[in-house]
Amino acid sequence: MTGAQASFKNPDCSLASRDDALPGLPYLLDSSRLSSLLGETVRVTRVRYKPRTSLLVAFRRIRNGAFDYGWAMTRTRAGNAKLLRRELTSRSRGGDIRVLRPDPRQDDNLVAVGGVEDDWVLYGNLLWLREHGMERLGLPQQPGSVLAGTGSVLRYKPERRLVLFVQNSGAPVVIKAAATPAGRRAAGPFPGAAEPARGSAPPPTGDAECLEHGISACAAWGGGDLAGLDDDSGAVSAGEALARLHGIPPRRFPGGAGRLAGRHRRAAAGNAVHGCVPAPRTGGTGPAGRSRAARPAAEGRRRVRVRPGARRLLRGPGAGGRFGGATHRF
Repeated sequence: MTGAQASFKNPDCSLASRDDALPGLPYLLDSSRLSSLLGETVRVTRVRYKPRTSLLVAFRRIRNGAFDYGWAMTRTRAGNAKLLRRELTSRSRGGDIRVLRPDPRQDDNLVAVGGVEDDWVLYGNLLWLREHGMERLGLPQQPGSVLAGTGSVLRYKPERRLVLFVQNSGAPVVIKAAATPAGRRAAGPFPGAAEPARGSAPPPTGDAECLEHGISACAAWGGGDLAGLDDDSGAVSAGEALARLHGIPPRRFPGGAGRLAGRHRRAAAGNAVHGCVPAPRTGGTGPAGRSRAARPAAEGRRRVRVRPGARRLLRGPGAGGRFGGATHRF
């Protein structure tokens, strides 16, 4: 689940109020409350929720004029011991995992927070990237923390993957560090500054040792980070990037991005007012089932209001979706 807005709204607050096994959940679902807890402005970008077990979120902040990412996790009372052990282990190896107590009146309300370098699952592969991977990829290597001198973070999915943008003397490089080994098909010659085939993206690279540690890389291409496009042009840019990635010549939408965005808005508005209506079931082998199946298709038709002053007739094509155990046709 990704959080496109700066904070999570009513449905998530309702969820938080119902899951009493995770008292720290409300502090992580809302960007403003998490910001208050951390003492700096952050924006929740990704949520992984396991009902009555745990909640893990990624957040983004601005440090030194650039995006920086981190994570926060809360668990049940039985799982709090794991958070405290991770804090101690992190301190022993020079990490920065902290366990916070949002409400001093609740002893079982703990929230663990850390940076990308402190990701419990990715830590080993990120450490290998600094000590061995950068050299194998032919990239500059600097001493320090796991990501010191490595580059800026493009995307972060806690305990799953990290995508980095690295400036290189030849051409900028994008590195992906995953928790699991990369596929063997990702291996290939490093493209460096060579121009990829027209209309396609450069292939990923990484030797066998890199792939075993979930590390792959390719020359950077495209016009920037799509996550920074919050206007209607983002959909067009994403489509063009996907077309290039698959070697398909991009085609401009007639009328430009404004017309495409207008169609998207009209389609969304139509979906918001379209409804579904019950239609007779046609299953069963008994007399009742056979008689229902033999009814004229017209009986399965219903009129639904699309917009004020206009009506549309929707036919049930025979394939329906189930909602709450009942069969409906659109």
